[in-house]
Amino acid sequence: MREEVFRMSGVTQENSGIQTLHNINLNIFKGEILGLAALDDLGLDDLVSLMCRNQPIKYGKVYFKEKLVNSGTKQGVTTNKVYVIEKESKLVPGLSVADNVFVLRSGFKKYLIQPAVLCAQVEKHLRELGVSVSPRALCEELTGYERCVIELLKAVLQGVGLVVLREISDILGRADLEKFQKIVSDYAKEGISFLYICSHHEEAFPFCHRMLLLEDGYLVKVFEKDEMTDENIEPYIIKIKRKREAQPEKEEDSGSILAFRKVKGTRIRNLSFEVKKGECITLLDNDNYILQEILDLLMGAQQAEAGKILLGNQVYTCRSGADALDHGVSIVRENPLKTMLFYEMSYMENLLFLVDRKLNKTMILKKIQRSVINEFFPVLGEVMYTRNIDTLSLEDLYNLIYYRVILYKPKVLFCVQPFSGADMYLRKHIAKLMDECRAQGISIVILAVRLSDTLRVSDRLYVIEHGQVQKEYKQDEYQTEFRWQNK
Repeated sequence: MREEVFRMSGVTQENSGIQTLHNINLNIFKGEILGLAALDDLGLDDLVSLMCRNQPIKYGKVYFKEKLVNSGTKQGVTTNKVYVIEKESKLVPGLSVADNVFVLRSGFKKYLIQPAVLCAQVEKHLRELGVSVSPRALCEELTGYERCVIELLKAVLQGVGLVVLREISDILGRADLEKFQKIVSDYAKEGISFLYICSHHEEAFPFCHRMLLLEDGYLVKVFEKDEMTDENIEPYIIKIKRKREAQPEKEEDSGSILAFRKVKGTRIRNLSFEVKKGECITLLDNDNYILQEILDLLMGAQQAEAGKILLGNQVYTCRSGADALDHGVSIVRENPLKTMLFYEMSYMENLLFLVDRKLNKTMILKKIQRSVINEFFPVLGEVMYTRNIDTLSLEDLYNLIYYRVILYKPKVLFCVQPFSGADMYLRKHIAKLMDECRAQGISIVILAVRLSDTLRVSDRLYVIEHGQVQKEYKQDEYQTEFRWQNK
């Protein structure tokens, strides 16, 4: 009989008066990699939280290693030996790899610490995993892949019974993800259990022993290994179909809006690509190696060592982010709800944030505000009068971000991992907003380390490895090449 590591039995949970989990029944066996594909975000945070902490629940029971640890009547909050690896690192910056792995783990009882001994032990474990990292390296110097491996090693050495891997394909490039999955599979054979949370079932099917499908806080299906086929999952997935708006007519002199011509930098090696007016392209950095450097070149934080960047027919030179805006280059950064909105300001103040720069005015006249309201009210609605944007839905907040871009109307918009962390419905909405930008003649360059839904909006794809383009795909070429990422 298989040993059960974790079980939820009839668990129902509420959060702020909203029922987020509905009669959840799931179990995870020792040495199992259980996949969980979430069609939306509802209940996902509570599910992970209840795996880690035995906090009050409305109904149901939770078992860890076949012992009842939580129920609707159980008092107090305890924790389970569960470790979560996600976008936010749990390693302590400023400390070495060895210190994070050994000294900061529970159960470490040595009072006299011998750094050489600790480093030798860490080095041995990392060598067995095929990872070349100095135990003395500071954790802030680690790559995304190295950080995930160190956190996994730390969890294993702590003796956790279950490791939750949450959307790690948002952290790792394609090549690193395959290497990390191999390490996870090896640990599973040694008896470590995993919950692998992802947005796409095609990511989980080849890798997991079973897979759950979560929608609106309900577990709607458990797929056994022999059931993991596209045909079986088809009835459970709402197909996302978008009507692409007609592309604006190209002028006779329609050339590149922006082009990199044999650009070299610190990591960039002979990088060349171009985007035309109203076009959307994706730069897929399989190594997660040069995306930040591309942004630094565009924002003036770094200068190219060789080659040139062209904006239209002119050589692009930039001293700052504000200078880039003046040239017509805008950026929607990853997780823009945290990095691009001002929550102490009203909706209109946020929407008009860049208009003063566009019009070269220090104050926005009321007639300009009225004009903007008249133009966008049919699309945005009553939320335009909102004083506290904290109360708005995710869709309304993303509308605010992208319509600010449309109002400013740059020549080219760079979107950094635009679908990262978004559920299936929100990804559909973001894709629609990108199409609206393109309908206004704004060119879009998507910077990504995973494809997610980027191919749904892209006309062309550039695959980048080791700092340079390895291959370019046109829209009719990448469907079979990147099958699971394009669902």
